[in-house]
Amino acid sequence: MGNLVTESSVPLGYSVDTLVVGENNRKMGFDLVGQDRIVPIAATGLEAYSSAVAAATKSNFANGIKLVVDQWITGSTYGNYWFLLDTKRPGVKPIYVGDASPMTAYMITDPASAPMMERSAVALYAEAHNGLLGGVPYPIYGGIV
Repeated sequence: MGNLVTESSVPLGYSVDTLVVGENNRKMGFDLVGQDRIVPIAATGLEAYSSAVAAATKSNFANGIKLVVDQWITGSTYGNYWFLLDTKRPGVKPIYVGDASPMTAYMITDPASAPMMERSAVALYAEAHNGLLGGVPYPIYGGIV
C-alpha cells in the first residue's frame, strides 16, 4: 500500500497500521504482529512441540501493526481472507450508506383474492424497502484467496 500512486504518479501516502484476519488465521496473525516468543525447534529446524531439541526466539515481523481477529471472517469460503488497513487518515469518520425504495400503496379488490373470499373486505397495505449499511472508508488492501 505504501507504493500506491495516483494516475499521475503522485504517492497516495498510505501506511498500513492494522491487520484484520479471521479465526482461521489467528495464529498466523499473532506470529506476524504479536510479541516475540520462544518456540521449540526440532532437529529438522522446523517448529516442533513434541520433539524439540532446541529453542529459538521468533521475532515480530511487522513491528507496530495492530491485529484484529474478526469472528465474522470464517467458513470454508471466507476463512482465509485478510485485510491491511490504514486507520490513521485524518477526517475519516464512520458512514452509513443507504438504499431505499419509495413507499407504494396497494389495494386488493379482486373478488377471487383471499381477503375478499374470506372476509368480504378490501385489503389495503403499503410497502417500502430500506437498507442501511455501516462502513468506514479506510484505504484497504486485502488478500482474498
